[in-house]
Amino acid sequence: MSGITVATIFAPDSLNEILLPITLAAIPAFAIGLIEDITKRVSIKTRLAFSFLSGLLAWYLTDISLIHLNIPFIDELLNKWLFLSVLFTAFAVSGISNSINIIDGSNGLASGTVTIFLNTIGQIALFYNDTALAQLCFVIMAIIIGFMIMNFPFGKIFLGDGGSYLLGFLLAWCAILLPMRNPEVSSFTSLLICSYPIIEVMVSVHRRWKRNQSPGHPDRLHLHSLMNSRLIRKLFPYYSKTLHNAFVSPFIWSYIAVSQALAMLSQRTEFLILSLLICALLYKIIYTRIISFGWKLPAINKKLYLNKKQLQLKKKLI
Repeated sequence: MSGITVATIFAPDSLNEILLPITLAAIPAFAIGLIEDITKRVSIKTRLAFSFLSGLLAWYLTDISLIHLNIPFIDELLNKWLFLSVLFTAFAVSGISNSINIIDGSNGLASGTVTIFLNTIGQIALFYNDTALAQLCFVIMAIIIGFMIMNFPFGKIFLGDGGSYLLGFLLAWCAILLPMRNPEVSSFTSLLICSYPIIEVMVSVHRRWKRNQSPGHPDRLHLHSLMNSRLIRKLFPYYSKTLHNAFVSPFIWSYIAVSQALAMLSQRTEFLILSLLICALLYKIIYTRIISFGWKLPAINKKLYLNKKQLQLKKKLI
């Protein structure tokens, strides 16, 4: 948040036109997450409400809301009824903000994922000559990378709810700006770019519904949690738990690279919807494979780490 504030102070006017409003609008989402980090007493409903408030504030400050989704009947409603457009926009912001919080379970995962998403949005914006939006994405990326230097892989600092809700809001608004500022870009492009955390939320809600649990009930059955316990620990049994945690991120980044590549290939709605289905199917295959069968893969560098463990034991005995 300090980085965003400093960037706002020194940004050129062309960038500040969009950077200043979203920095101000981000305050409710960031603040409620920070309060949760400090007190551990803020419910998920309250955090969602404040993220929703950030979405409303962003619309108020920019006069931008989702008015076309490339779905004929829905587009007519959003164009005709402003309050529906604003409410849907705030709902989308709140949903994406919460989805980034949900995937924040491994060192570098949430921040690295948002960085990859912003890079894709920025590259598409550049292709359509939207320099200001591209600059916005790249400035936020630079700030996140500064954080990641301390976060990945050793976890010297964490996002917390304040950081994850802040990044979620910033990502959500950039994803909204892309099709709203560039009519040639389909809204399904933004949905495809952000598909991984959205799919994670939908799967989590469905899983908890089947178990008669609250949608906000925490568990260790997210993709990143299962990948850690059933894949990474088998692949790298002689590494520390901290590195087990961190090694999850590159595997998931490889998965989301598929959606990013597809999002940059075409703006045809049919292609984007098919791509969404492909990404959802790929998620299901990976998830099912891990949770049902595990991965029978050999450990890497076993001899090296056995020798290291023996050396440490010898030093202790001495």
